[in-house]
Amino acid sequence: MKTEQLSTGYSPGIARILAYSTPALPLAVMLIPVNAFLPFFYNDVIGISAGLVGMILLYSRLLDVVTDPLVGWISDRTRLKIGRRRTWMLIGVPIFITGAWMMFMPPEEAGVLYLFFATTTVFLGWTCIQIPYQAWGAETITNYDRRAVLSGTRETFTNIGIVCAASIPIIAAVFFGHDSIDRFVMAMIGGAVMLAMPVTVLIASASFPDRPADSFQPSLREGLIARLRSANFTGPFILVLVSYICMGLAKGVQNAMTVYYATYVLKQPEVVGYVLFAAFSGVILGTPAWVAISKKIGKHKSVSASLVLAVSILMIFAVPLGPGEGWRFVLIEFFVGLAAAGYLVLPAAVIADAVDYDAVQKGRMRYGLHFATWSLMQKLVHAFAIGLGLPLLAFFGFDDPSVSRDSLAPVIRALYLVAPAPLYIVGAVLFWHFPIDRKRHAEIRRVIEKDGLLTQ
Repeated sequence: MKTEQLSTGYSPGIARILAYSTPALPLAVMLIPVNAFLPFFYNDVIGISAGLVGMILLYSRLLDVVTDPLVGWISDRTRLKIGRRRTWMLIGVPIFITGAWMMFMPPEEAGVLYLFFATTTVFLGWTCIQIPYQAWGAETITNYDRRAVLSGTRETFTNIGIVCAASIPIIAAVFFGHDSIDRFVMAMIGGAVMLAMPVTVLIASASFPDRPADSFQPSLREGLIARLRSANFTGPFILVLVSYICMGLAKGVQNAMTVYYATYVLKQPEVVGYVLFAAFSGVILGTPAWVAISKKIGKHKSVSASLVLAVSILMIFAVPLGPGEGWRFVLIEFFVGLAAAGYLVLPAAVIADAVDYDAVQKGRMRYGLHFATWSLMQKLVHAFAIGLGLPLLAFFGFDDPSVSRDSLAPVIRALYLVAPAPLYIVGAVLFWHFPIDRKRHAEIRRVIEKDGLLTQ
């Protein structure tokens, strides 16, 4: 696993792309399943109030404001034989496993401080793996359409990971009689991710060459501070970030409300695993179609079209649902997943194009910094969504023993279905106006290769 100099036209085969994509499986567990299951588990089983759980998950993410750009900067500058991206992915594995063990398998006396320490630990490990991982893929493959293939493959693994995590509550209910998100279910999820993470990172380490850092090595303090001060991101990247803030807030609130919606609106908590399983099975099946569509209309327009279609299906068919219609909702979510595949798998490829544009404007590649910022924004947006949604439930009396939780069904319905829709639409409009299409990206790459901007 030594570093290798990449040619500008490096185009790995599908076997290498598949190997590179494997860490997306366990990383995916920290996305939808954690956001959907963790708040309900620590509220309903551990006994921490919904408002406090939301605030703890928000505060634990604030550490990422420091760690994400730091890891991005360091992974850009690391100069070791095994590679700058591989190094930090391997460092992140034991940190991640420790945090996952604490978070998914808490002791009986676990409280607020325990949850805070567990989540900050697992999120730190996740940062050390995820940011170098995404930057590595973006800088390795530079072709406009090939990036869509890489992003589609990696995000397919992400969605397979989500489906696997979603299947665990189903398995627990069918074979072990656990029909809610309890300690047994969470321990199964935690055990699976703890086993999968080291194996998949090792597989990925043998996939792509790891581009070496450049020879300029400023001190940590001077280099990081100067880099953050001079970040001055260009317009295309800022446009994607703003659009993702809208989309991420909407999706984050929905994720946090999933178990509550199934339990108190549909009155069928047993369908939670099936809902996620159906939705992300749809995403997996829909991904090849959206990658193909992106070759016809462009990646950014595919993201926008996918988002509008998914929201339309959800609003037309899911809003009228009521108690006892959980299985109908499972079917609806499958078709939502088919429609949503484009906006879930293609944005990372769009970000890579924005980084190329930035390189032409700034005179150097900054994949690590951009993907650190992208990752930080993803985490903070989802954390703010949980920190907003759960305290809102508490505000309306969810934690008040004198208030019937069933009476809060309209509030939960509104948070899950109605409130996110305008944010989705704003995100779709912004993505549609992303200025880099295939033709412009080809021009950008010609400038990069002519000027030799191939290392960071």
